[in-house]
Amino acid sequence: MQNSKLFLAAAAATLSIGLAAAQEDCATALAVGVGSTAFDTATALPSAELISCVTGDANDVWFTYTAVANLGATFSLCGSSYDTAMAVYEGTCGALVELDCNDDACSLQSEIVITPVAGTTYYIRALGWNTSAGAGSLTVSEIGGPAINDECAGAIALGEGVSGPFDTSLATNSSSWNCAGTSGADLWYTYTPGLDGDFTITTCSPGTTYDTALELYSGDCGSLALIECNDDISGCAFGSFRSGITHCGIAGTTYTFRLGGFGQSTGMGEIVITNESLDACVTTLFASNNGGAVGGAVYFDATVTQDAQISVFATNTSIAAGTPITANVYTNPAGYVGNEGNVTGWTLVGSASGTSAGADSPSFLTLSAPFTLLMGTQGVAIEAIDYNNRYTNGDGINESAVSPDGVISLSLGSGSNVPFAGSAFSPRVWNGILCRDLAIGTSYCPATANSTGDAGSLTMSGSDVVADDSICLIARNLPANAFGLFLTSQTMGMSPAGQGFICLGGDIGRGVGGSIYNTGAGGIMQASTDLFLPQPMGSVSVVVGQTWNFQGWTRDTVGGMATSNTTNAISITFQ
Repeated sequence: MQNSKLFLAAAAATLSIGLAAAQEDCATALAVGVGSTAFDTATALPSAELISCVTGDANDVWFTYTAVANLGATFSLCGSSYDTAMAVYEGTCGALVELDCNDDACSLQSEIVITPVAGTTYYIRALGWNTSAGAGSLTVSEIGGPAINDECAGAIALGEGVSGPFDTSLATNSSSWNCAGTSGADLWYTYTPGLDGDFTITTCSPGTTYDTALELYSGDCGSLALIECNDDISGCAFGSFRSGITHCGIAGTTYTFRLGGFGQSTGMGEIVITNESLDACVTTLFASNNGGAVGGAVYFDATVTQDAQISVFATNTSIAAGTPITANVYTNPAGYVGNEGNVTGWTLVGSASGTSAGADSPSFLTLSAPFTLLMGTQGVAIEAIDYNNRYTNGDGINESAVSPDGVISLSLGSGSNVPFAGSAFSPRVWNGILCRDLAIGTSYCPATANSTGDAGSLTMSGSDVVADDSICLIARNLPANAFGLFLTSQTMGMSPAGQGFICLGGDIGRGVGGSIYNTGAGGIMQASTDLFLPQPMGSVSVVVGQTWNFQGWTRDTVGGMATSNTTNAISITFQ
């Protein structure tokens, strides 16, 4: 499946950003236990303590680990994104004794094994070779018993782009496998994408030493539903018999995956989650040193090299994690500078909602309907309805950011405690992530509002290349717990259907993806499918040059009466 994706809301989500400020030195070390903890030394500072195995003055972050038993402990930076180094100490800050130091244990990353004494606190210092810095993950495991994630209930959460070192040699087998011939001991993980679209989980990495297997599930541990099982993937540059699964995920949905081995194989390795569409996201800082009042606003300029549809953004707030938050987004063609107090210059382009991830972590908000940043430069204002924006004081260096693909760049910025009124605080760098949609196809035939008050919204990701044989349809803003399906036709049309319209004509195929779906509590339908599409007389293969149209349909209830409604439609010409 091609990793050209549409991301409507973003992880997880779980991006490893901005921990450095809280653990700059020994005195502010972050306490960790068994499991993985993300970090980023890009914005950290060097510490004064000497380290025996490297030279240079590299940025570092600090952790503490307190042993609960006399079990061997492994501290691993394997799979981090840069050339790491690490040291482990005992003692107290200001009087530390180095126990071990390591530069390269797994490629250019580091790992140390010690035999701790129960009740003793150890200090772990993660830094880089010479002056290297970047994002990484510290994984702590105990030797002498099964890992914390030996069973589903102890699954470890992983995020995009972060490697998770593993060792199944002491693990147990939880239950029977769906991959033929697989019965090896397993470990469990979860992943919650912050953005709609394809994600890939793989053990194809230089640190993996044995014949692995993977299973991906939806649902909770007590009610897991298998999505896909994989034993061997092709084309792994680091050897045969590695595993990988690519799936079109729904933002905010937690997926559980199980890692084991073919037959009864066990061993060590690295599991990696990738999301190439993050190249379409521009990220500023998540290490705030300032912030505004609840209900305030942030302002910045966005320059795009092509029209960019925006469906999601992330922000930083100190509102308690798990709290629902909402925002309004405005644009101004004249830019933000000098217009923070000029309310007439701003146009409301979208409203968004999401859930706080807590201070200095990305809280993702999904717009109820996408808006478009037009090619060129425009001001953007984000009004925090029921939360406070966190930001970083501008220093002349941190006031610009650009997406890896170069399409979106930001010039930041200012903030105010009352939107479009009073004096603005400047310079202020909004802590945020702004992602452009990598949609395929062209939307037409806007939907009518359903019983939720919103119009159903259909988006398509995947590939418009026939040879890639993969598309993904996601419909949002649908009635909760309603039955629905996806329709397709090579002809456009317009005919009434309950409260909406079927925007397809001619031969209409029902059941794209092979199923009737339930929208669940979130009012979402998702279908991942190949290009063997349903038609009234049986499924047919898509041919290069053909144009196909797609639409979502669901049951609905209005005024106590059963009815139905539809989403917008999408037309795509396959190459």
